[in-house]
Amino acid sequence: MNPKKRKYIIYTLFALAVIYGLTNLRSNNPETNMSSQPAPAAADRAAIVPPSNQIDIARYNSLPWGNDPFVRGTIAAGPADMPTGPIWELGGILYDDTNPAAIINSRIVRVGQSIDGARVLRINKKMVTLEKDGAEFSITLEKEKS
Repeated sequence: MNPKKRKYIIYTLFALAVIYGLTNLRSNNPETNMSSQPAPAAADRAAIVPPSNQIDIARYNSLPWGNDPFVRGTIAAGPADMPTGPIWELGGILYDDTNPAAIINSRIVRVGQSIDGARVLRINKKMVTLEKDGAEFSITLEKEKS
């Protein structure tokens, strides 16, 4: 096939595609369709768009497969003895047999001092034991994964 004939076929197909697209665009225009179709009755509109009060969220939350995955801000409950409130992050331990110190929440603390409502009981080489409201818990150093 010579190039002149190929161009003629391509341009003809392009023109036909443009004409086809314009006619379909005009027939799918909602402004022209609104006048040709009657508005649905109130009962039909209710069947198409159900009211939002028909969804029972409590029933979905009680199902055995879990809660609604699209609800944000829910936190899984931890152990009952775990203190709630501030979170203590152990940044490092400055260990010395006579006067050990730890960096918790970017502050240097020693045994007997308080940090965010918890009292430091013990400082070991790898762990710091804190006490809050009579409950003891430990925070440990974790190796960075690099």
